[in-house]
Amino acid sequence: KSQTCAMCLGLATENRVQHRLYTHVPPPTNAVASAAMRVFFKFGGTPTLELPQAAPAGTFAFGGAPSSHFDIGRSVMGPESERKGPIVRHSGSHDGMLLHLAGLLEPVWMEFVALSRDANEFQKIAVKREFLVRLREKLAVLADIIDEYKFPVVSAPKETPSKSIQDRLYDGLFQMKKTEEAQRMEAASVNAMRALASRAVEAVELLNILSDHQPHRLVSKLSAEDRSDFAQMRFCDLVASDFGVKVVSALLEALFASYADDPTLLQSVGDSLRSRCPTYFGTADVELHRGLTLIRQACAIRSPERRGEALSLAKQAVAALKPVAQSIPDLAGICRQLRSVGAVDSLIEIAVFCGSTAEKAGSIEKARTCYSYTLEALEPLVLSGPDNAADNAMKKSALRVALGSSSSKVYYQMLFNFLYDQGRNGRDLLVDNLHDEIEDFLDKKDMSLLWRYYAKHGLHLNASAVLLTVASDPKSPDPLSLRINNLASAIHNAKIAANSGDDQAAVFLREVTDKMDVAKVQLRILQELTRSFNGDPDAAAATQEL
Repeated sequence: KSQTCAMCLGLATENRVQHRLYTHVPPPTNAVASAAMRVFFKFGGTPTLELPQAAPAGTFAFGGAPSSHFDIGRSVMGPESERKGPIVRHSGSHDGMLLHLAGLLEPVWMEFVALSRDANEFQKIAVKREFLVRLREKLAVLADIIDEYKFPVVSAPKETPSKSIQDRLYDGLFQMKKTEEAQRMEAASVNAMRALASRAVEAVELLNILSDHQPHRLVSKLSAEDRSDFAQMRFCDLVASDFGVKVVSALLEALFASYADDPTLLQSVGDSLRSRCPTYFGTADVELHRGLTLIRQACAIRSPERRGEALSLAKQAVAALKPVAQSIPDLAGICRQLRSVGAVDSLIEIAVFCGSTAEKAGSIEKARTCYSYTLEALEPLVLSGPDNAADNAMKKSALRVALGSSSSKVYYQMLFNFLYDQGRNGRDLLVDNLHDEIEDFLDKKDMSLLWRYYAKHGLHLNASAVLLTVASDPKSPDPLSLRINNLASAIHNAKIAANSGDDQAAVFLREVTDKMDVAKVQLRILQELTRSFNGDPDAAAATQEL
């Protein structure tokens, strides 16, 4: 049956292939092709499900264990059976499709794509273009026929009154269930054949596209490793392996790089790949390569007078790359290129976005790596002196982008700890920028910076409250004179808040003033004790408690 169905399929597809190759209209009705398809569908039969040979009901397996798999009183799994599960006997139509597909792919399946095994030789596609064009059409027609394939409807067998209820159930419902399961399994196999045929069509299309763009020129742009891989890649690798995908990615990157200076041609190539090879090159790949091309164009601008143009290209590149952040192959390299252009804002935007994407996916370490690129870009700006106006403007802009690009607590902890560790310059930046996460960070990290942060942003009552807390902390190692200075600052901030009409600040001012009076008394006592008992170790210990 399978060979007959394969022959019928060959007769039917040849007619369609001829019309696909030589006309742009649907093929006319052909008596031979129509008859062949009728035979293919009707003669193919239906799949069946065979169960392993069963032992008679009630028998026991070795060791005394009874057979465990039964259906309405009949054992379906013998104790001595070596088969683990049901076996599908596919229909002749299915096997005919498989034979026909194997016959189409056999001439090229194990063939090398490149003409030479030497990676350094002049390379071109080994298979002739005429053969690839015809193979593409044959595979496309087969995929269409698979789409038309319909499984025959299985009806219940006619009941024989002389049979018992148990026999009628077994011969009727159980057999229908087996046939339905066989059809389900065959359908999965047919879908897999359809996917293989479609993937092979796209592989052929990809080879044709590469042939149109001088493959030897593209291969020469590859790394030594990728050139060697291309020389060893077979057609089966191109269709169905990660190795093939890796080589194709390198070739496509070289293809887009070769047209980096021609956006119109670049768009045309991208559209062609997307329409003819969607599983190799989808919409995400178009945006990815467009973004990478824009970055290369930005890096090619060396004139200081055109810096604005370079920054604009970098911004466009980041906009293209953000929707495909998970597909970016080398974020570190992209950040280096953006940094060389001076596009720090764009660098921070894409690095933080990629980090947030990775963090949402549960990859915290990858997210930290992405966030670290932001810190590397900020470090020279943070450490630069205040006299450089250009650096100061870039610093403010970069920090504004850094503070507004994410809601990740992991990211903000890394950023704020980094700024805090940079010393005075970094800590001043923390104080100067209003942000809820900075407030929380300073509350836990450094109260002396927190009150400055509040005062800087007009939250004088908050600043006064922090200063009072610091001055009143019994565990603080600060001397009494410093505590009095903190209370004086607290009074100053409370007065500013009270003068603005804050009734709560007026009440708080009286409280701080009372504490200041107490502190001044303590200071006079401390000074008197120090003068009266100078050199007395017991007195020195007592004054320490004050």
